[in-house]
Amino acid sequence: MNYNSFNDFLKAKIGAEIVIADEQAYDMLNDNITVIVKYLRGNIYTSSTYTPIILEILTTDVNTTRYLFDDFAKRYNNKTFVKDSGEVVLMTFNTTFINNSFNRAGNNYVTSLQMMGTLIESMNSNDIAYITIDDAIYEAPTRTLVYAASVDNQRYGNGEINTSQKLFATVSLNISMLNKDNAFCNKLSQIRCGTLSGNTKFNVGVVFMNSAIENYSMVVESQSLNSVIGAHPMITVVMRC
Repeated sequence: MNYNSFNDFLKAKIGAEIVIADEQAYDMLNDNITVIVKYLRGNIYTSSTYTPIILEILTTDVNTTRYLFDDFAKRYNNKTFVKDSGEVVLMTFNTTFINNSFNRAGNNYVTSLQMMGTLIESMNSNDIAYITIDDAIYEAPTRTLVYAASVDNQRYGNGEINTSQKLFATVSLNISMLNKDNAFCNKLSQIRCGTLSGNTKFNVGVVFMNSAIENYSMVVESQSLNSVIGAHPMITVVMRC
C-alpha cells in the first residue's frame, strides 16, 4: 500500500488514537493524542533527500502514549514505505522522552513527549526487504549478495581487444544478525561443534521490496560470532551456492 506522506503513514499505523496537527500548532486538539510532525533542515543529494524530523506528542496519558509510540518506533525503525509519487522512504526512530510536563491546554494539563527520527527518500530504489532461511524470516541488518564468475579471457584473430567467456560462477550471501536462540543460529552452533554436517544445505530466499524473490540452495562457508560485554552478540555468516 502506498501513502501520500509520512503523516498519512503514521496515522494509518497508529490509528484513531491520534490527531495529526499542523506543524505550527501548539495546542491539543479534541482531547485526542495530538502529534505535530516538525520537519527540520536536511540534505539533498543526487538521488535522495535526508530529512530529520521531530514528533511533538501532546497527551494527558503519558504511559499509554509512550508505549504506543515506542512500539511504533520498534516496529518501523529501519523500515520503508512507498509514497504515491513512487519515492521509497526509509525511516529511523529514537525512543520517546518527556520534553515538558503540566502544560495547560483547555481544561486539561498535558505532557509533551518528543520522538526524533529521520526520513531518507529516494526514487524507485529496490532494496532487500528480508531474508528467509528454510522458510523462516530472519532480521539481518547487513546483507551483501555477491555474484562472482571465473572468466577465460583470450584474444581471437587479429583484433586488439580480447574476448571473455564465463567458465563458471557462484553466488554468496554475507549476513550479520543478532545471535538468537532460533533454528538457524542453533544449526550454526551444531556445525561449529561438528554435530551437524558442514555440507548441510539451507534453502535461502532473498526477498526484494518489489516482491521479487531469488532462491538459492547454500552451505555455510564461514561464520564468526562476536561477543562483547555490554553489547548484543552478533554473528556474521557467509553462505555460498
